[in-house]
Amino acid sequence: MIEKLSQNLFNFDRTKSEGELLFFKLFELYILSTVVLVSWQWALAMPEGPDIIFPSGIGRWIDISFMLSSSWAVSNAAAITLLSAAAFFRIQVRWIFFLILLLLHLQYVARFSLGKLPHSVNFLGISLLGFALGFSSFSHQKHRLRFVLGFILFFLGLAYISSALSKLGGTGINWSDGYHLWLWIAEKQVDQFSTTRINTPHMIEQYVQTNYWIATLFLLAGLLTEALGFLLWWRKSRPFIAICLLGLHVGIGLTMDIYFVEMALLVLLIGFPWSDLLDRLLQEKARPRVYSQIRRLA
Repeated sequence: MIEKLSQNLFNFDRTKSEGELLFFKLFELYILSTVVLVSWQWALAMPEGPDIIFPSGIGRWIDISFMLSSSWAVSNAAAITLLSAAAFFRIQVRWIFFLILLLLHLQYVARFSLGKLPHSVNFLGISLLGFALGFSSFSHQKHRLRFVLGFILFFLGLAYISSALSKLGGTGINWSDGYHLWLWIAEKQVDQFSTTRINTPHMIEQYVQTNYWIATLFLLAGLLTEALGFLLWWRKSRPFIAICLLGLHVGIGLTMDIYFVEMALLVLLIGFPWSDLLDRLLQEKARPRVYSQIRRLA
């Protein structure tokens, strides 16, 4: 069982392909560019204050109040940008992803030191950890990229399973009661009204709020989809559960205006066999020099 799981996640023995190398490079570009983007967003929105109100992460052990300064936050974002570029172009990779992860974590806990930690970007950190472990533990190109993708797939599936178990552990199957969705939609509408002074629920919100069994079905479908997150670990079932998970995120967005964009994009990128499609495209259109560029950058 463990051997089959390892083969589905990593499959180190399979012959590498040009499409696989190209996909990995594009995936790495997405992760690093998103890391750079959020680091600058957090830097420019850093709360100016005398102290960390709600220390978390590394802030529990060391004083990071110095980060509540635009100059330090901007300098940290600039360092993350330079290190990400160096990692992408393979100027130095063995330990550089660990350093990027540490600086991003510092930016994250400083930015959200007021008591509310968003979890929509947590898998940027998990992805960076996968890159860090893969590039520090393996010297062979094929082993690196397959470990990184397998590592992220495993923890992505585990995250959805954990989400389902936490719901069942907290309230049991009653979590899927449609009245709960009504309550959450109403709470979001209060938040929206307090911010914009406008409360105009769209058609889907109105429909769900007037149909108890539809609301219950929405929650049941979401709970079941999360519980089946382990299907991401198996190559054959991966695209099907990926479609369900994307539907889950679309449903959350349409009913409660909560968008886990980074998570949805990660599922979209890692849940489908894009490398097979790229292999077919490269075989038809690419020239040998393109292959050599892919090998050099990967």
